[in-house]
Amino acid sequence: MIIYLLKFSAILSILMLIYDWFLERESYHNFKRLYLIASILLALGIPLISIPIYIEVPLNGMTDNMLTTGAQEPLNSWGMFTTILWSVYMVGVIFFGLRFILNLLQIISTIKNNPKLREMGLSYVLVKALEHPFTFFKFIFLNRSAYENQSIPQQILEHEKTHAREYHALDILFIELIKIGMWFNPLIYRMCNYMKLNHEFIADQSVIRKGHNLISYQQLLLQYASNQDQSPLVNAFNYSIIKKRLNIMKSQSNSRTTRIKTLVILPILALLVYGFSSREIIPLTPENEKPNMVDQLESTEIFEQDDQQKSASREQMKEYNDLARKYNGVPMEKRIYKLKEIERMKYIYGLMSDKQRKSAEPFPNIPPKPKTASSSKNTEARSKLAAKAEYAQAKEMKLNAESKARLAAEAEYTKSREMKLAAEATARLAEKEQYQKAKLAQAEAKIQYKNQKDAEKAEYQARKLEQQQAKKDMAEAQMSSAKAAKLEQEKMKEEKMKMYKEQKARAAELNKQEKELKLKKIKELKKTEAKKAKKEKSKSSKNDN
Repeated sequence: MIIYLLKFSAILSILMLIYDWFLERESYHNFKRLYLIASILLALGIPLISIPIYIEVPLNGMTDNMLTTGAQEPLNSWGMFTTILWSVYMVGVIFFGLRFILNLLQIISTIKNNPKLREMGLSYVLVKALEHPFTFFKFIFLNRSAYENQSIPQQILEHEKTHAREYHALDILFIELIKIGMWFNPLIYRMCNYMKLNHEFIADQSVIRKGHNLISYQQLLLQYASNQDQSPLVNAFNYSIIKKRLNIMKSQSNSRTTRIKTLVILPILALLVYGFSSREIIPLTPENEKPNMVDQLESTEIFEQDDQQKSASREQMKEYNDLARKYNGVPMEKRIYKLKEIERMKYIYGLMSDKQRKSAEPFPNIPPKPKTASSSKNTEARSKLAAKAEYAQAKEMKLNAESKARLAAEAEYTKSREMKLAAEATARLAEKEQYQKAKLAQAEAKIQYKNQKDAEKAEYQARKLEQQQAKKDMAEAQMSSAKAAKLEQEKMKEEKMKMYKEQKARAAELNKQEKELKLKKIKELKKTEAKKAKKEKSKSSKNDN
């Protein structure tokens, strides 16, 4: 498991460095999305690849080296430390698994408990207490009052629609599930940030391609960017990555350069597969090593099992069963025997345990080689007996040597085992004391951390209340100033009205006075004319007289 995790981390580190150095600043964001997902799948899969290596070994040499049980029972050097590590790992898996489920349930609850509007296959979830929009699959979460007042810019809606249409939530769910099992690996968190940032690149590119103005869109992003905590399962605006997004919007990739970079990645992937895959050594008996095989075929006995051999591997059992079925399925008179295949079956049969032999295909019945003359038959019989005696003597010597070696090894193992147990007991006591001290220190640190968090939370709430109060005071001040301005305007309006009425009355008075003066002048003029007429009349009457 440790080797697998080390290989996984090494492969993922190399692929992330390639992305960071060669691909992140390119504008082919959909290709980058596939590359990031493929990087995780390759890091998970390459360590599981097994490359077989076939090694030809002489048959006589196999009994001494390849057919033995191998190393003795490995000594357990981890002890309690391994148990503690696994316990900590499982606690982390449970914690992050529960957190994932709670975040998912929270989003589902928000969807169920708020009104929804459907538009072109998408659903708008209208939430009252929501500062900035975010997206989860086909659901776009918006502030209710802002949507009803139509104050959400079209560029922001298009940005969120792209997240929904491209199913970016699938990538996030995938990396979050990987994070549950690899919660201790910082590379997974970095990869999660890469994915979310690339999702923003894709959405920004879609908005710009719709024909919206680049400068005004960037200003909108600055207005909507936020450092508030959001669910890790959603795509939301975030201020910490806004600078990179603004820079990437202005970049244009050269297609030729991008193709060259892509081609460079292929040999690196091949090296990763070759370098981080495992090797399986499979021994084979060479064709040129056939000691007394004709005599062995004539014998009714099957190749004897080595006393120290435990069992054949699963691949060897499959190979033996395939060959045995091949021969057993053909009548005796029509069989054509291949010496290499018979050798291979006898070798594997010798490796099998009793249980494997019972469950395996029966060994094919091999007829003896036909003899042409009695003399050759006697010679071959004598050579067969001599070979058998030599084989029995060699095997007896080997068994004696192996028995002595086994007894010495068992004594050495018993001695080392006793010493190891004593050392482990001492180390276990020391580890237990150290573990208790560490546990106490951890509990104290946890209490201190909790107190610090409570203080930070209280400070945050106080600051938040101050901000809310400041906003309220500002709003009241703005409202009172607006009311004062309105009253002042109404007062000025009334004064203007009063002045207008006074001017109108004064003008009417002046008109009246002018009319009266005119009438008075007319009367005086009439009186004067009447006097003149009277004088002229009296004068004319005098003249007549």
